[in-house]
Amino acid sequence: MPNQVIVPTSSLSQGWLRPTTGNLLRPFSQQTGTLGMWFGGQAGANVVASQPGTVLYVGSDLPEYGKLVLIQHNSDYISAYAHLGSFAVQERQTVQAGQTIGTVGTDNNLNQPAVEFQIRYRGTPVNPTSYLK
Repeated sequence: MPNQVIVPTSSLSQGWLRPTTGNLLRPFSQQTGTLGMWFGGQAGANVVASQPGTVLYVGSDLPEYGKLVLIQHNSDYISAYAHLGSFAVQERQTVQAGQTIGTVGTDNNLNQPAVEFQIRYRGTPVNPTSYLK
């Protein structure tokens, strides 16, 4: 498959936590341009860090992502949590897996409470499905 990213097996290649307990609304699909997974939930429900790391970005400067948190997990992996309702972390803060980083929001194109979750390996979006517990 062209543009497929081969990710080496490492401690970060599996065992990631789901960012919220809501149902999967939209799966990852490079063909449709869905570069993450969309999870539903109750507006205001907690969104948690999927792996420990350092918060790189907290803000809403990228309109297509709404309120966004980026977490650096090591030199290769970054996770993104988009369309949040609120923030519970600050930039440069160290977070643990399962720690609340924000809440499920409603500012998205699905017209329902949801959060978009992405994993990027060396800057390229990868399918989160095989990473999640």
